[in-house]
Amino acid sequence: MTESKPRLDHLAIAFEDLDWAVEALMKMGFRKKWHRDRIGDEKSAMKTTVLEWGSVNFAMMQGIDDQITSQITEYSKRYGSGILQHIAIEVENLDETIRELKAKGFRFLTPILLAEDQRGKLIQAFTYPLCPGGKFFFELNQRIQLEEGDTIAKTFADENVKGLWHCVAKAIEEGWLFKVNIFGEMP
Repeated sequence: MTESKPRLDHLAIAFEDLDWAVEALMKMGFRKKWHRDRIGDEKSAMKTTVLEWGSVNFAMMQGIDDQITSQITEYSKRYGSGILQHIAIEVENLDETIRELKAKGFRFLTPILLAEDQRGKLIQAFTYPLCPGGKFFFELNQRIQLEEGDTIAKTFADENVKGLWHCVAKAIEEGWLFKVNIFGEMP
C-alpha cells in the first residue's frame, strides 16, 4: 500500500435506544456534532447522531422500522445494542487505496460516494464485512477541505449516508450481507 498516514475517523455504533446513549455520552463530555431524525426510505430508516469529544467521534444510530425492519434494528437484534457497525479510517488518497485493496482481493459494498460543497469534499467507500456474519465493516474516506470554515469535508454528508443506507439495504434484501467476508468468500 502507498506510504500514507491513515487515521481513525470515527466509530459507527448501532443502538436500540439512541436517545439514552446520546444523553449518557454527553454527560461524559461528548457534544453533538451532527444529527438527522430520519435517513433511509419509505420502507425503513434510521435516526443518527454524531458525537465528538476532542478527536474522538462516534456516529450513533437507531433503527426506525416502517414497512420492514430497519437494517440498524437488524444489527441490534443480531448482536445487541451498542454494537460496532463500522470503523471509519481516513486515508490520504482514497482512489489509490481502493485500487490497491481491490488488487489484493478486498471487496467493496459501495462505490465511491461523493458529497461536496464550495469549501470541500467528502469521499467514502465501504468494504464488505470483515468476517462472515456481518458484525462490522470498514469505511475508507478522504476529507478534502478547500477553504476554511464550515464544510462538508469536516463533518458528515446526508448524500453519502443515504448512499450507504441503500447499498446495505440492497445487500440484505439479496441475502448475502451476513454470509460473506471482506473478500466476498462464504464459509
